[in-house]
Amino acid sequence: MSSPIQALLQQAVAKHQQGYLQQAEDLYVQVLQIDAQQFDALHLIGLIAKQRGDTQSAMNFFAKAIAINPRDAKVHCNLGATFQEIGNAQQALVCYDLALTLKKDYALAWNNRGNSLRALHRYQEALDSFTKAMEIQLNYPEAFLNRGICLQELEEHEQALADFEDALSLRSDYAEAAFARAFSLQQLRLYEQAHTAYSHALNTAFAAKTNHSSTEKLAAIFCNRGMVCAKLQRFDEALSDFQQAIALRADFMNAYIQAAHIHQRLQQNEAAIRCFQTALKLALDTGREDIHQKSIKQEIAYHLAALGAAPTPLAAPTSYVKDLFDQYADHFDAHLQENLAYQVPQLLQSALHE
Repeated sequence: MSSPIQALLQQAVAKHQQGYLQQAEDLYVQVLQIDAQQFDALHLIGLIAKQRGDTQSAMNFFAKAIAINPRDAKVHCNLGATFQEIGNAQQALVCYDLALTLKKDYALAWNNRGNSLRALHRYQEALDSFTKAMEIQLNYPEAFLNRGICLQELEEHEQALADFEDALSLRSDYAEAAFARAFSLQQLRLYEQAHTAYSHALNTAFAAKTNHSSTEKLAAIFCNRGMVCAKLQRFDEALSDFQQAIALRADFMNAYIQAAHIHQRLQQNEAAIRCFQTALKLALDTGREDIHQKSIKQEIAYHLAALGAAPTPLAAPTSYVKDLFDQYADHFDAHLQENLAYQVPQLLQSALHE
């Protein structure tokens, strides 16, 4: 490498590491003006494009870099991460596997590979990939988080909790791990613990808030904590959390739906109607017509009909009936025996004994 190119690259990498992306890019461009085939400049200018969200430019630069040096594992891994960002998990997996044939102990590639496998619903392979990453890099909070999320998708929330706690022990300010831990506690119906955990996640996320994505994260935490408050019958707190979520993200359809449920339960029907109507408008505005979106629209319309603000449907939506029984499951036995005085098993046992 000639001396002028080496000096420019050193300056560029220093600026890049400090977060001065434009200055770093200008220096990489100067390198390419001297040598259009300079691998590091092509690779790293592609990485800047990826950091800015310009995935097409990133892929173009990575492809040019690979054409010059196809045996560099990092550029294949970065190309895989770019495919992953645009939702092409299968092509991302190809890139990660290629990176790992070049560098078997590449912990980041193993971790990213696990994310692609999870997106493809190949959960056991994903778990194995995350575990491999942690074997190579012992203190790897991101791998613990990702393995925990994979376990969540398998409904293995107790195991997932252990991974989230390990991630937080390695990085106490890890907002994503704090949020994921709270969610698993919520799914395990440990609502008091979940409420405390969501409050901790909020404090952590507020401390780390720097961009639009963190605003969405905060809104999600507020919404989930509100749902936990509803389970604990702390309805005023629940409404406050849903309002906070909506203030952070005006198009947060689920926050409007959850707020509507609370208003409906408190017999604040006009407020419930307004929230359901806003949620329905947001659902219609998405333009999506998949099964999930269709069921959401049907449920909202059903609730509006129950409040006298929409035509009465022929039957309750299937998803509504399922959710209703799921919500009832955690207190079904107690309600059956304590409120409804259900005694058939005991009476049968007495009859048989006699």
